[in-house]
Amino acid sequence: MNPPEFIYHLVLKSDFFSCIQGNLYTPLRFTEDGFIHCTAGEDLTVLVANDYFSNISELLALKIRLKKVLAKVLFEAPIPISGGGDSHLKTETLFPHIYGSLNLDSVEGISKLPKINYVFHFPKQFITLTQYIEGNPWI
Repeated sequence: MNPPEFIYHLVLKSDFFSCIQGNLYTPLRFTEDGFIHCTAGEDLTVLVANDYFSNISELLALKIRLKKVLAKVLFEAPIPISGGGDSHLKTETLFPHIYGSLNLDSVEGISKLPKINYVFHFPKQFITLTQYIEGNPWI
């Protein structure tokens, strides 16, 4: 299996900035899980979003260039989080797990996942982190 060019990480919009220190992003669940949960591919990202974040209105996706990630990345069987759905588990796909903080220069883009009729969809467009931090109005 060839690794994908991009992997995706989902984060609550309200949590994103609080998880950044310098050039590193470490999600709130990192201490508990020991890695950063990611997905590979648009369809799988949407399944995970709808399985775990269906009650959230503002969910962000980080588009990460895999070859730029400095921490160890392993493709492993899914490790479900309590309280989530299981549609993403039925795919028999390996999930990328980042075993360390994420260097922000590996993040190629960020976008809000659109939610239509209570269902998340994959974003049509990503903006750079700089654009996001400077307050791009559409995200």
